[in-house]
Amino acid sequence: MVVGTMPPPAAPEDKEELRIEARRQREIERTKKLGPGRLRSIGADIAGVKNQIEERQRQDAVDLEAKRVSEEEDAVIRRYLLQVESEDALAKRRELLTLRNDWDLQIAELRQARARDAANRTLGIDPDTCAQGAAQKFDGEDAARLERIRLQAMQMKQWSIQKMAEEAQRKANENADMAAYMAQLFEVERLMEELHLGNERERAAATAEISRFNQRL
Repeated sequence: MVVGTMPPPAAPEDKEELRIEARRQREIERTKKLGPGRLRSIGADIAGVKNQIEERQRQDAVDLEAKRVSEEEDAVIRRYLLQVESEDALAKRRELLTLRNDWDLQIAELRQARARDAANRTLGIDPDTCAQGAAQKFDGEDAARLERIRLQAMQMKQWSIQKMAEEAQRKANENADMAAYMAQLFEVERLMEELHLGNERERAAATAEISRFNQRL
């Protein structure tokens, strides 16, 4: 190039390409800010739709977390009820075993006493080994001792049977109360699940409506 001379003017084709490129860049920037021109021309609220979608997504996340927390709480309640029921059943079994052991011990003592009395009666009385007082009957002697022991044993047996019957009835009542409580708990859980499914259907319908709206665009 010779010093002092001007460069040749740009060709018309180059200027036209520059104008087209500049227009394209402006359109890209406008689209980033306002959205596609077709949506702007029909007055669609792009920002509003995006905000609705984001809000529904946040609500879905909140509902999912609430459901997870509710399921964990229900699981904790079930484990606690099972633990209480197991501990109560163990305590009842121990009480029943203690009652049976006491009864067996009393029966064994009664049988031993009867065996000793029977053995003494078979031996008889040796007059040569008795003093003169053996022929006397004192006012303090208990002639009905064996009969009294027998009656006491019968009373103890009746009391034990009554106690076991009362314990069985109490256990049956508690089991019925526990069954009613568990049924109520499951009914509440079922109602919560139905409510959750209803909310899911409403959200699905809203999502489908937005999808149809976007497809019409």
